[in-house]
Amino acid sequence: ADLLYTSIPDANFEQKLISLGHDDVLDGAVLTATVEVITELNIEGSGISDLTGIEAFTALTYLYAKNNQLTSFDVSANTALILLNVRGNQLTTLDVSANTALTELIVYSNQLTSLDVSANTALTVLLVYNNPDLTCIYVGDNVIATTTLNENQFLSDIPCADLLYTSIPDANFEQKLI
Repeated sequence: ADLLYTSIPDANFEQKLISLGHDDVLDGAVLTATVEVITELNIEGSGISDLTGIEAFTALTYLYAKNNQLTSFDVSANTALILLNVRGNQLTTLDVSANTALTELIVYSNQLTSLDVSANTALTVLLVYNNPDLTCIYVGDNVIATTTLNENQFLSDIPCADLLYTSIPDANFEQKLI
């Protein structure tokens, strides 16, 4: 494997990187040295369906990837992430277990059936509403200040024995905790 370059197979993803000044030619690859130092990336509304290559963005703290066509992607190498906004995609799975620095996770308007944030103990904001297929959310030892779970009619399993809330603005969620 060529460590100088990172493969970016999705042309829309690479085109967005070009428009942001992180690449110069649409050739399916970017210089690894260029992307491994990027701390904030806003690729929202860019028609992206494949985020292969995001693993090279190891310094990334803020990722705004909302309103694309993502069904899944791997952020396990992006351990510096503090904010991840992937709302308005078609995600069916999302593994954020390696992203323990996350303080804000915005995943609403996807097709998630479960979400495990039990490893994300720094999480203070979790927005997961408008995930109509969501049946289970694992929250664990978190102090979450804001959670919105509206319109999750199938949500029935919320194992959250050690969860502390500063506020629960959603009465339906609060009822499930009782």
